[in-house]
Amino acid sequence: DYSEGIEVLRHLKQDPTYKGIPTMIITNYAEQQLAAVADGAEYGFGKTQYSEPATHERLSRFLDRKTA
Repeated sequence: DYSEGIEVLRHLKQDPTYKGIPTMIITNYAEQQLAAVADGAEYGFGKTQYSEPATHERLSRFLDRKTA
């Protein structure tokens, strides 16, 4: 529906069903990252930072690494 990510985030954080789910915004704009954190998101990363080890470390906190 072409919603802005920050609007989707705000909607999720206002809904008790989804409020506790960790979320983050993927954007190269620092002001958008800060707005997302202010609205309850974890600090995300920029699209150009996806391959960086620090980004993988940040994401690993939220991803289940269980094996079958």
